[in-house]
Amino acid sequence: MTTTRKQASAIIWSALIITAMIGGYVAVGGAAAADHSVNSVHADVDPSALEGDGTEANPYQITNVSELQAMEDDLDAYYELTSDIDASNTAEWNNGSGFDPVGEFTGTLHGNGYNITGLTIDRADEFGVGLFSRTDRATVTAVSLINVTVTGRDRVGALIGGNDGGTVQNVTARGSVSGTDRVGGLIGTNRPGSVVNNSYATTTVTGAGQDIGGLVGTNGRESVIDSSYATGAVTGDDTDVGGLAGRNIGRIIDSHATGDVEANINGSQSRSGNRVGGLTGYNQGNIVNSYATGTVTGSSRVGGLVGVNFDYNDTETVVRNSYATGDVTGDNGSIGGLVGGNFEGAPVGDLVPSLEIRVTNSYATGDVSGDINTGGLVGYNNGSVDQSFAVGDVEGDSDVGGLVGQNDEQVEKSYWDTDATGQPTSAGSATGLTTAEMEGEAAQVNMDGFDFEAIWMTTESYPTLRDLPNRPTQGEQSVASIIAPPDASYTPSAPYTIGTFHNATGTIDSNDVGIRLVNATADNGTVVVLNDAVPVTGNVNTTIPAGSLSGNVTIAAQLYNLSSQQVVASDTVNLTAETSVEQPGPSVTFDDQTVENGSSTVTVDSATLPDGGFVAIHSTPVVPDYGTAVDSVVGVSEYLENGTSENITVTLDEPVTESQTLVAMPHLDTNGNETYDFVTSNGSADGPYIAGGEAVTDSASVTVDAGSPLDGAAGEFDNDGDGTVSASELGDAVNAFGQGNLSAAELGEVVNAFGQS
Repeated sequence: MTTTRKQASAIIWSALIITAMIGGYVAVGGAAAADHSVNSVHADVDPSALEGDGTEANPYQITNVSELQAMEDDLDAYYELTSDIDASNTAEWNNGSGFDPVGEFTGTLHGNGYNITGLTIDRADEFGVGLFSRTDRATVTAVSLINVTVTGRDRVGALIGGNDGGTVQNVTARGSVSGTDRVGGLIGTNRPGSVVNNSYATTTVTGAGQDIGGLVGTNGRESVIDSSYATGAVTGDDTDVGGLAGRNIGRIIDSHATGDVEANINGSQSRSGNRVGGLTGYNQGNIVNSYATGTVTGSSRVGGLVGVNFDYNDTETVVRNSYATGDVTGDNGSIGGLVGGNFEGAPVGDLVPSLEIRVTNSYATGDVSGDINTGGLVGYNNGSVDQSFAVGDVEGDSDVGGLVGQNDEQVEKSYWDTDATGQPTSAGSATGLTTAEMEGEAAQVNMDGFDFEAIWMTTESYPTLRDLPNRPTQGEQSVASIIAPPDASYTPSAPYTIGTFHNATGTIDSNDVGIRLVNATADNGTVVVLNDAVPVTGNVNTTIPAGSLSGNVTIAAQLYNLSSQQVVASDTVNLTAETSVEQPGPSVTFDDQTVENGSSTVTVDSATLPDGGFVAIHSTPVVPDYGTAVDSVVGVSEYLENGTSENITVTLDEPVTESQTLVAMPHLDTNGNETYDFVTSNGSADGPYIAGGEAVTDSASVTVDAGSPLDGAAGEFDNDGDGTVSASELGDAVNAFGQGNLSAAELGEVVNAFGQS
């Protein structure tokens, strides 16, 4: 059966309107937009069924977990979250295996600050496990994974199993991640060229093999972790275990880890407990402006920041402007408060060892306990140590030093506290000072190898680095100040992440000082409680939920003592609301008009199309009740850009020869091809704009000018088109009647026209 455009129109418009009414409410464009935040049944969804078209300008919109799973069917498209997603039912999916990791994903996912809660993946024998199994130069931004549980074998992370040259920004994960090798709280493996920026994980991470990290299992060559952190506990049973990254061959910048790190001694693993660090277990890259505060436990090559620095001549291995405050314990060799072993590598093929293995402008304050080669800063040094210090208690059996346990290369302009470390000597050319000589203004005199103008600054206790949001070191005084980020502007309708609050001066007794963002108060009195107390880890930030506040906002933060609950200091930041012009909804104005007989166009006065599209002219009736079909489309305008258009000329399929009522109706450009489609290749149509459950329309009386050419049979015999019938034209009509080609009634019309001429 052949379906005419009129029949297709009736079927399509009826379906659109009925579906919209059943769905609960209608979004612009006619698609039902019910509440999809919870979906208890795993429904197969094709991406083409989602709102949007998967382009950068119009991403597919994800509203529930089944739609999240649908990304696996279009891996290079653009997606965005438009609501929080409850994924708790994924625990029952696929016979208990949970969510099926998406990959190889090459597209883009913008989370818009929304949460995905309760995602479960239980695939202990699989490689590449996470929300995405693997991404290839993909981009993932502004996604929060809450109460996530992920189990895999190799390349396992809450967000991505293997990140191949992609970008992850403003992403958070909370929950637990476990696997065997290359396991991270957020990402299992960052392959060369990958970037992680302004992201964090508070996940508990467990791995039975190697490369286990609180944020990333392996950070590959030329990959970057920037302004990111991890706070969860990390446990490994083999080697290369770190609070932020298990193994780093790239760069770690302005980042930190606060969770405790432990590498179990496992008799079945020959290297178990080896290369364990508060920030990273194995480092063959650069670590700058970073720190770790958790306790670190392992067997050999154990450090408060780095388990082992290792280098060949094709790389530079540097720890710069960094520190560690956690206690360090190892039952074997190369145990250090900052770095366990600072090693040059043995030649391998064309790779020759380099002395560019450097620890500079760094310090350690935690207690250190080991067997052999144990130092307050570095256990064993075969590289370079300069402008650094250590002040934690140091204990060991042999080759024990206040700063360095054993040294085979270069130590200069560095210091240790002989009182606090309990060590009167140190390997290398370090200088031992008393506590009094290293505190306050005395430090600037006695630690004259330090640059106190640009890099270091004195405090009432030990010196600290200028360029870090420093966590206070241990001492006897309470923290004196808290610094808020600069005042800024925000958009109330979108999630807003507040800048970093941090404490910049002072010392504390232990971990009893915390920062909390008390609340955000709007001009209208609305208050949003931002977060509970958190221990000081150097900084704290939070996100204001979209739409929770309006107008200008003042955010109050307090620095306080966790034990006494007394406020030590406070500060505020002010956010100015950006005024946004509300976009008008769809509308159309179609005024009555007079046209010449035979005119092929009508004029629509104005139309507002928020997403662009067309104005179609329909004959009546037009949806008097939902479910009643729209009659035929008799004309369509050219493509109109989004916004308001005026004096729109619509070309009709057939000339107007009689007065009638026509209806103007704005339509979407559903597939973005700027061509009006009755039924597209995927079966959808350029449907009408919907508002209030009805199609947006306006009707007009189109009157044919009485002075126009004659109608009907009279018009047919008005051969010269002058609006009259001459004697010769009347004769032609009589001949046609005589030949049976003209009825008596039609001849009468011609005679009447002749009589009026």
